[in-house]
Amino acid sequence: MKIKSRKTHFKQVDPSSGITSTLSQTFGAAKSSEQRGVVNRHFAGAIACAKSNNSNAATVSLYHTIDSTSYLMDTVTLQPGESAIWNEDDYGIVLQKTHSITMGIGGDVVNCWIKTYDTYL
Repeated sequence: MKIKSRKTHFKQVDPSSGITSTLSQTFGAAKSSEQRGVVNRHFAGAIACAKSNNSNAATVSLYHTIDSTSYLMDTVTLQPGESAIWNEDDYGIVLQKTHSITMGIGGDVVNCWIKTYDTYL
């Protein structure tokens, strides 16, 4: 198997502004040229960093979302300046066409990165 289309999705999530989550792109939503020859999309990891100037702790929940149903994988509480990392060795998931990874944020501002890649023959 070969790897292509490594993607890192970044978003700053601020619950006080009404944004409480970020998610990776589903494989089915990718352009047809990106889908050509692809066998699978994989979750390669995620990073969540609470801003150091936050005044409150932030709660980050990592979900595997299938269609409209979310399955909790992990939850962490981050104090200002702390970060959490989820890697492929521990949380590697093959994402089907309608699957995505979602990070739900509560509390204060968090910078979020979600990494995926596609495999092809």
